[in-house]
Amino acid sequence: MLHNDLAHARLWLEFALADLSIARVELPVGGKYELLLFHAQQAVEKSLKAILTYNEIEFPYTHNLQRLVELVPDSPDQHELLLASTVLTEYSVITRYPGEFEPVDFARYQRLLKIAEQVYTWALTVIQDNECLR
Repeated sequence: MLHNDLAHARLWLEFALADLSIARVELPVGGKYELLLFHAQQAVEKSLKAILTYNEIEFPYTHNLQRLVELVPDSPDQHELLLASTVLTEYSVITRYPGEFEPVDFARYQRLLKIAEQVYTWALTVIQDNECLR
């Protein structure tokens, strides 16, 4: 999929922020952190797709964050963060089926949410900082 306009990259970021907002919701009674992490995964996925769109790099329809990270242009200062974010891939599918995953505690939820927030912030910064150069 290839859309190379800035407006489309910003739309990906808008949707990433919407998912991140849901991922940040206080766990309701009967809720599960795994389901909030689904939205954290989606925020990372959409943030990466925003970067790829911004850089005019074609990407597949996939929830596999490793595949998307491999397509991101060299970003040495963020390499470890992007690699760390790939652990969220597991929450893209397995959380849809009971019993297919290990329960997530609050500490893990917070750690993974922070990673998702950092990826979103990085993508937003890259696009905003370079917007005036185009």
